[in-house]
Amino acid sequence: MRQLLMLECKKIAAGVIYWLFVIAITVVFWLNYGNVDREEINNASDTSSLFYCAQDGHYAVEQNNLSKKSGQNQAMIGLTKKLLDCYKNNSYECYPFGYIKVKVFSKSEQNIVLKYLREITGMDKDKILSSTGKTTSKEPEDTENSEELSGSEKPEDSKETSDSSEIGISGGGQYISKPGTGHMNEAGQYEFQPDEWEYVENSSDSAGEKEKADSKEQDDAKTSNNSSKKKSSEDFLIQVSFQRFMEIMDKISGMIGRNSYFSRALIDLYYGGNDMENSPVTLKQHEEFYNGDKITGAFARYYCDNIALAVLILPVFVITAVMAGDRRNRVMDSIYAKPVSSFKLIFIRYFASVGMMFVPILLLPLKSFIILAKYANAAGDAVDIFAFPKYIIGWILPSLLFVVAFSLFLSVLTRSSVSVLAMGIFWIIFKPSVGKIAGGNYELFDIVIRHNTLKGFGRMMQHFDMLVINRIFITGISFLFVLLSVWIYQIKRRGGLSFHVREFICYRKREL
Repeated sequence: MRQLLMLECKKIAAGVIYWLFVIAITVVFWLNYGNVDREEINNASDTSSLFYCAQDGHYAVEQNNLSKKSGQNQAMIGLTKKLLDCYKNNSYECYPFGYIKVKVFSKSEQNIVLKYLREITGMDKDKILSSTGKTTSKEPEDTENSEELSGSEKPEDSKETSDSSEIGISGGGQYISKPGTGHMNEAGQYEFQPDEWEYVENSSDSAGEKEKADSKEQDDAKTSNNSSKKKSSEDFLIQVSFQRFMEIMDKISGMIGRNSYFSRALIDLYYGGNDMENSPVTLKQHEEFYNGDKITGAFARYYCDNIALAVLILPVFVITAVMAGDRRNRVMDSIYAKPVSSFKLIFIRYFASVGMMFVPILLLPLKSFIILAKYANAAGDAVDIFAFPKYIIGWILPSLLFVVAFSLFLSVLTRSSVSVLAMGIFWIIFKPSVGKIAGGNYELFDIVIRHNTLKGFGRMMQHFDMLVINRIFITGISFLFVLLSVWIYQIKRRGGLSFHVREFICYRKREL
């Protein structure tokens, strides 16, 4: 059996399709995972980086503590900044097939975006092009009755630094800092957390006096620490209600394409109070990263997510090519006459195919592990040395087992390459929706597991039982397809079930 296994592995390795698979999975890895480990380490001083360690132990508050109105304001601020950036660079992102795609607008489309930006900001084209992206939001009276955004979030491109003091509310009131709050960060800047701001109506003189008093206290604190900033002349107010704002986002999303950054689905992800938010790290996230994930776990999970969709389709080409090569060389006919059991033949081919494709998937993140391990060792932090193998075996291997098993089953049944077409349809139908990329919402029939963020260890552990059940179920279904392949293979060796797709198509043509 060992000799037969080695022969199968050599035959797979000798095929061009196998090496195209290796190249393809490597390209997917570099395009989506890339140097995310180095980038996170280099940004360790940034409050949004998981490597960030506050010297005073003061981290951001949980985003779900923000009020509904505050969440809507921050969503409008973040989305407006993003739209300004997209307009200036003429680069709009969407995720039509689960991976990022960048679209460039025509001149007429850019003019439409400009029209919406003018409506949102009240600025002309020159000011929009020269703006720094700092925004404030205007809350009309009908905002309370407007459509809600699911949850609330810190905007993706903003940071909870001293710039937060420049974000105010015009019209009905204003956000001001509470007395005695705020602290100085490592950069010597005075920063406030979301719960340290208070919304004050301008409906009475007492409110105005309180606002002035608190503002004076804030200014005195900043001055004493030499960290005050002059308000930019390029700040602007958001001129529309939240309901109108979301209507504009819907129209812009329709122009960009399916699952654009401005679609409802992605707005819920990035501004819905979950770990997809690129916001300052909370104490809970900090502890989960260092104590739960032990650094490498977060990156292992992220690596698995970034190659998951490729694993759902690429292996079918390898197994189909191997089976097609046997048919061309009439290897199947010679094997039928040999005293080797169908069970042994099918299972050896199955495990040889899985093993040969699993090896590059297992080796790809080796460089990332070395980088992370060196950093953790220098910083004196604990690291999980088995994180990458554990996640790859637990998250990716069951998916690989299923795809290879299903492809093998179709190849044995039809003796054709129809499995490629079938798996293409299968990929479109069963790939997870964008709403699942945040992770934590696992279901029994999910063939691949998504978790497109370095955060979220706690959310994963809350649904860990379902995750384990899912992976066991997918593995069981995989072996069921292998057994069906053995059964069909055995029947064909005895001369039965001589169904061939090509012959069937030719027969139907003759009938017509």
